[in-house]
Amino acid sequence: MIRFCGHTMGTPESTPEESIELFAALGLGGIEFVCDESSGVNVGLSSLQRSRLAARAHSAGLEVVCLTPYQWEIANADKQVRAEQVHGLVEYVLMAAEMGCRRVRAYGGREVAGPARSDALRRAAASLREVAEATEALDVILCVENHMGTLTRGGRETMELLRLVAHPRVQVLYDPANAQQCSGETWEETWRIQSSHLSHVHAKDFALEGDKRAACLIGAGVVPWREIMVELREANYTGFVSLEYEKKWYPDMLPDAGTGMAQCVRTLKSYRKA
Repeated sequence: MIRFCGHTMGTPESTPEESIELFAALGLGGIEFVCDESSGVNVGLSSLQRSRLAARAHSAGLEVVCLTPYQWEIANADKQVRAEQVHGLVEYVLMAAEMGCRRVRAYGGREVAGPARSDALRRAAASLREVAEATEALDVILCVENHMGTLTRGGRETMELLRLVAHPRVQVLYDPANAQQCSGETWEETWRIQSSHLSHVHAKDFALEGDKRAACLIGAGVVPWREIMVELREANYTGFVSLEYEKKWYPDMLPDAGTGMAQCVRTLKSYRKA
């Protein structure tokens, strides 16, 4: 059965421990941690802090599902910059393994247009392969997200990169909202193209106000979550759908996490059964 986890994107004003308690209270099965300087979860945590945080999640009945760092520059033409980004991703894979977490989100490299794109794509692929090979002994998957501003906005671009990487530890993080907004693909196209390499899913919704994206509760926007949940179920997807409630980026558009995430969870669970 499809499982649900909470993403700390939805709880930017909470400590990691407070997010754990909220997600457990909402009946979720896991937690995905934003990893940056302001979140309280990053590679600066000591081994003891990492083990205590993972133990706190487990004692609340939550699996640590994914770590989400922000290495944007894996396709950078500067070798030193790229090496630093690779090192950062390796550190997060090691941290994930230490916390019993099996996924690390990866960007597909910052978007490059025109003739330079093919070289950027090869650099991104080489970076991801290097991370995967350096951490091959660990049971952790790099999940490349469909994301605006990257080389992997939709299914075609993401699979183009994965074919170049050619490593089983590099898979897809399917984000239907991102792909629908910026890839030019229909959600059905994105699903068909990349679903065979699916490892993780982000769930959020948005409405369009003119040409601007406005965050909203799942089911109130343009992303066809009912149909997507049917596809996930029929594909026998048994991984997590992570509730990426965008309170961090759109604090004034969304209700507090306790209210809004609860409603989104109820909606997704009803679609899972439909």
